[in-house]
Amino acid sequence: MNASNENTALHVDVEKTKAYYSALREEDLCDCEGCRYYRANVRQAFPKIADYLDSLGMDIAKPFHVSYVELEKENKMLYNACCYVAFGECGLDFSQTFDGAVLTRAGACPDSGVEEPHIELEIIELEMPMKEMEAQD
Repeated sequence: MNASNENTALHVDVEKTKAYYSALREEDLCDCEGCRYYRANVRQAFPKIADYLDSLGMDIAKPFHVSYVELEKENKMLYNACCYVAFGECGLDFSQTFDGAVLTRAGACPDSGVEEPHIELEIIELEMPMKEMEAQD
């Protein structure tokens, strides 16, 4: 799959990326409350970016890292960086905007632990209204 904007291009080996996400199990993912909430709600909250990641073989509900802040007074979760692995190539200034959020080449995510050549992408600035957390367990 190829995607481009006026700045650069993204080239992803969809089958290899899809195989990576298919092999990830729930127990491989972070089990903290904020990450569980993200996984349970992100696809419904951001369908356009979920569909785009699906087209690249990526699963929006399986990030390798999530950075978030719970804003209780505003009744929302702010996800600053949600990091993903893809197999392919990406220019340093790749950026796409969907659903009010930005997908870009990762800049501040921790190491994914993937040893073979890959790229790391991140979604930044996702805001989701908070629902009852009990429903997410």
